[in-house]
Amino acid sequence: MEITQEEIDKIIFKVTESVLLRMPEVIGNLMRNHAENNKLVKKFYESYPDFKSDPLSVQSVVQKTEQDNPGVSYDKILEKAAPLIKKRIQDVKGLNFDSIKESTDLDLNIDLTSSGEI
Repeated sequence: MEITQEEIDKIIFKVTESVLLRMPEVIGNLMRNHAENNKLVKKFYESYPDFKSDPLSVQSVVQKTEQDNPGVSYDKILEKAAPLIKKRIQDVKGLNFDSIKESTDLDLNIDLTSSGEI
């Protein structure tokens, strides 16, 4: 049994119609999720105002926490990330970038006479 072009067109029309009818619901859900996440982030920064001073550390730790915990809700991710962010900020504060010395002694004891084969 062969399907005619007219039957294919009807199937495509029905599928397209179904998808288009669901779009408002899908977009509504995405907007709700986005609004909820924004509220969580706002509450998070209100709870940890010192995190505002180092947004790159916050972003990095939250992303790593999300990777390590797939399927976990965003509020739980933020909860797990908070102590790690505190530690990261403390570690970065302890670094001294002013006293970096430039080394001109690059003698690494490499034998440049060999062909590099092992």
